[in-house]
Amino acid sequence: MKEIIRHILKEETENKKLPAFFIRRIDQHKFEKMMRKGIQYIYHDSNSLEEFKYKLVEATLENYIYYKYNIDINLDGISEEDKNTYIKYLMEVYDSLLIMYYRKYKS
Repeated sequence: MKEIIRHILKEETENKKLPAFFIRRIDQHKFEKMMRKGIQYIYHDSNSLEEFKYKLVEATLENYIYYKYNIDINLDGISEEDKNTYIKYLMEVYDSLLIMYYRKYKS
């Protein structure tokens, strides 16, 4: 079963051409837990749902990589294109969750 899941994830990754730098370093469960901590700060700094989703994922990604690996993705040679590609991918993965966070905090 694990082999099937790995194969499916590998195919998805190859189809989307996701940056290997992020794929090797992100634990989805830990990322999600870290994302929850920034909801209130990002909500007040956003003017729309789309802006909230982008800013929350971007801030969480930057913090996750920095605190876990001591790498500043804005300064350490990670291309802006790779960063944006992975942010868009994470926004797709967590879309329903991000919408729920936004609506829950809004009410």
